[in-house]
Amino acid sequence: MTVSDSVAGAAASPLGAQRDHALDAGVESLRGVGPKLGAALRRRGFDTVRSLLTWTPTRYFDERSVTPLGALMEGAHVVVEGTVARIRSIGPRFRSRLEVTVESSLDAPPPHGTVRLVWFRAGQHIEKRLSVGARIVARGRVDLFRGEPNIVHPTLDRSGGDETALGVRPNYAPLEGIPAGTFAGIMRRAAELYADLAHDRLSPELRARHALPALGAALRAVHCPPDDLAGLPLDAWNRGTTPFHARIGFEHMFLFELCLRMRRAEDAGVRAHAIASAADPVPPRLPGFPFDLTGAQVRAAEAILTDLSGERPMRRLLQGDVGSGKTIVALLAARRVAESGHQAALLVPTEVLAEQHFRTFSRVLEGTGVGVELVVGGLRAAARRRAELRVASGEARIVIGTHALLNRGLPWKSLALAVIDEQHRFGVGQRLRMVEASESARVPHLLIMTATPIPRTLALVLYGDLEVSLVDEKPPGRVAPVTRLYPRAERERALRQVERAVAAGGQAYVVCPSIEADAEADRGPAELASVEGEVEALRRRFPSFRVDAMHGALAGEDRHAAMAKFESGETHVLVSTTVVEVGVDVPRANVILVENAERFGLAQLHQLRGRVGRAGQPSACLLLHGPVSPEGEARLEVLAESDDGFRIAEADLELRGPGDVFGHAQSGFGAARALLAEGGGAMLEAAREEAAALLGRDPHLTRPEHAILRNAALEFRRSIVREEAG
Repeated sequence: MTVSDSVAGAAASPLGAQRDHALDAGVESLRGVGPKLGAALRRRGFDTVRSLLTWTPTRYFDERSVTPLGALMEGAHVVVEGTVARIRSIGPRFRSRLEVTVESSLDAPPPHGTVRLVWFRAGQHIEKRLSVGARIVARGRVDLFRGEPNIVHPTLDRSGGDETALGVRPNYAPLEGIPAGTFAGIMRRAAELYADLAHDRLSPELRARHALPALGAALRAVHCPPDDLAGLPLDAWNRGTTPFHARIGFEHMFLFELCLRMRRAEDAGVRAHAIASAADPVPPRLPGFPFDLTGAQVRAAEAILTDLSGERPMRRLLQGDVGSGKTIVALLAARRVAESGHQAALLVPTEVLAEQHFRTFSRVLEGTGVGVELVVGGLRAAARRRAELRVASGEARIVIGTHALLNRGLPWKSLALAVIDEQHRFGVGQRLRMVEASESARVPHLLIMTATPIPRTLALVLYGDLEVSLVDEKPPGRVAPVTRLYPRAERERALRQVERAVAAGGQAYVVCPSIEADAEADRGPAELASVEGEVEALRRRFPSFRVDAMHGALAGEDRHAAMAKFESGETHVLVSTTVVEVGVDVPRANVILVENAERFGLAQLHQLRGRVGRAGQPSACLLLHGPVSPEGEARLEVLAESDDGFRIAEADLELRGPGDVFGHAQSGFGAARALLAEGGGAMLEAAREEAAALLGRDPHLTRPEHAILRNAALEFRRSIVREEAG
């Protein structure tokens, strides 16, 4: 029996179809999911019971025993039991924190001790459930604050003793607007009621070839793990290397490969504008640009221009580390398109970056006759109308902007190239809208750029439909910033380094995770720095320096003015959120201090570090961090030891885990999570072979016996677009 026939036979069974249909019930069919919660789940991409069940946990916590309060270790996830000794609410009513001190019960096993449970801004409803002297059971991660064990935002059991549910508990990636405990309960109910009804789309023969269990057994196991973990160590479950995880991951990859191959077949007859001059040699230096192109830039540009010279639409990813000069490669391609009489669009994630690219392109292209236009959401109505007229007439040959470029009303005359900068900020749905922006019968060529290095195996899934070019050299003269770690207690040492750098003629960024000052500034292990609070504190600390703020909540004109003052040198210290993360280029900036560095991913910290030392001068990146676990400390040390973005990206995935990296995305990135597990690369190759064999016999899955599988592949594709388009 062929692969095609075996899959078809499994999918065509009437009983299988009926059982399979049960999983397509809406999420509201689950007990406890009303209209409000159902709407929240749908916003996160969970429409059906099936979409829930295929969303696997990020890790598993061992809660098979209660840990004595005198034996708590920092960083450990524990179940604790004790008696409430003290309840204290601190701060104004709606911004207070609740502290509950719990001590060992008289009959608890030694060693005895105490632990403090802490809730921020959510303590009122918790406080109503507690009373001094009551017995309490809590679960969570232990942190040390001033030498004492704390559990921040623990989960409380309704009761303890024999009724306390102990076992192995799955933990899911956090979803905004949905409490973790609520989501975990929904997942357990879905698994208990529906997992055994899941019908395999993979035939017994295919599963046997790859040693995969039945889908129903796999779904039940990953969401309701047995206390003995089916004979597998807990580490295997947390790494996602059990046969149950492999079964779910394989189907993700199989459907993803079907989608990619079917999409390529659909695009076979689509044509783009052939840019006649694109195949001309790449000059070693662009007129108006002060540096020679690196060898990597020339190679990438030649590959792009070769693609542009044909009618087959280019679909290419330009990947390079921070400061490698990808923008100049994009400028060269856009200029060739403009000189041929067509238009190019550059889509970027922030107005700050759009304005900077606009200035760079305008300067380099001055005197060439190539019109450059800026289209951002902050434009006034009159300026917007002028921009639209220039785009419609073709006078604007290169158009740079933010999401405003996705407006279907923007009247392109002849859009031939769409460049998307920082693809990780945009999804597939937005990518497709950019490609569909042209009003002509021909589609634009597509160039995607990212300065967030992506490990090769991950790129195979995230960008499986794209060719890849790599800019792996940095312009001559670049000196990597020195990176130093400072615990919060040594903050003054970091500020003295900022002071010395600015006093010597440099400029500094100070990056904070939030905008607004918080009434809970002295709130121990969860202390957060804010732009508002830091501006005031640094103005007092540096009375001879000008300290200003910039963040995304400022009006466009105010944001532009703040950035202009920093670029001119009038502002010495710019306090900002991560709005400066991507592409901002101020040559005199030579030091960046990142507050609460433990709250950022390594790739994001690497991007922020790339904002300094851009003129070749010695520079420094100072990472100020609060209490961190051993794993968190290891992450930050990777950044301090390496300036190789690809090494850092690999470490980020290894240390954080793919569940943290991909957030709530659950279709295409579900395949990526499986791919990153041990043996994931081999699994991807096997899924590719199976998909190729199936489509070799039925390229569009149009045979009646393939109807269920075709519908599954199409729904899988739609869900990817929905979740990535937000």
